[in-house]
Amino acid sequence: MTSARWIFRLSFRQLVQRKRAVALALLTALPGIVLAIASASVDEDELVGLFHDLNVGLYLLVGLAVTGLLTASSAFGEELRSSTISYIVVKPVPRWVIAAAVTVAATSATLLLAGIGLAVTWVVAIITIGDAGLGLAPLVALFIEAFGYSAVFVPLGLLFSRATLAGLAYIFVWEGILARAISALAPSSVSLTAFSGYADLAEGVHAETLGFLGNLVPGAGGAIAKVLVAYALSIGLTTFLLKRRDLA
Repeated sequence: MTSARWIFRLSFRQLVQRKRAVALALLTALPGIVLAIASASVDEDELVGLFHDLNVGLYLLVGLAVTGLLTASSAFGEELRSSTISYIVVKPVPRWVIAAAVTVAATSATLLLAGIGLAVTWVVAIITIGDAGLGLAPLVALFIEAFGYSAVFVPLGLLFSRATLAGLAYIFVWEGILARAISALAPSSVSLTAFSGYADLAEGVHAETLGFLGNLVPGAGGAIAKVLVAYALSIGLTTFLLKRRDLA
């Protein structure tokens, strides 16, 4: 699996470039920054609810979603711009190995960059609220979204030249408006699937925030199983696209 490791390392390094890493880490750390500021004027009981509101509203639905989009949708785009994809595809490497290595690299980059922001929020919660257990729900949601958005956006990067714009439409129009307004569409939303896992593990989430779930039933196990199946199917689709599309 030397080729797989080489492709993974190359893709991962390109996806965690310094400017992108700093910007996305700051974006995903916003809940912690706001929580730290609010802790000066909000009592501890209210801070728990605020912690969940910030994690859902700023982290899951915005920061983590944007991080997943920018890393996954550009996974093959970076290879195309640097012309390394031409070298990769002419090597005697099975296309499924290329697809899997790049997809795992995108997932790992999302976990790293968004994980930095979550770590900031987690530390702030421990200091201000004194409950380290609060970090479990967003940690599980981080893994669900990282795998889920990689499953959606890696093949999207091969299908569209403007994959980022298509991804933004998915996040802010499909997930942000349609999936919330039409309950039957809620299961198609990665962020709402992650929130269903979050809500299953968290205590003290405001009822108004839980309303985002629509007809989805909170369940971490089901959410994890769902994204893992989608992940496997995505690698299969990406393999097919690599075989069918001329990337040279």
